[in-house]
Amino acid sequence: MFSYREMKPHLCDQPMNLTRRACCQLVLFLNDTERVPPCSTSMFPSTTSHKPPIYLVEPIEESEDHLTFFIGIFMLMIIALAFSIGLSKMTKPK
Repeated sequence: MFSYREMKPHLCDQPMNLTRRACCQLVLFLNDTERVPPCSTSMFPSTTSHKPPIYLVEPIEESEDHLTFFIGIFMLMIIALAFSIGLSKMTKPK
């Protein structure tokens, strides 16, 4: 009996709208080696064009502004108090 490779070319060697790497990933995902054999390492180009990562410079940490934080908390407390007083005046029994 003939093997799959002798009968026709590998699925990833046929012209498609997929890159060879994406096709090989699809073959691995399907996990059906009886119908489609897994890709061999010879199917990938030997030269890779991997570039080293470019690290961004982190900005200098700014000092924390505690005064602004406390003013914001104080304003939220005033707003909550105003709404509480307003609601209590609106719902007073007569």
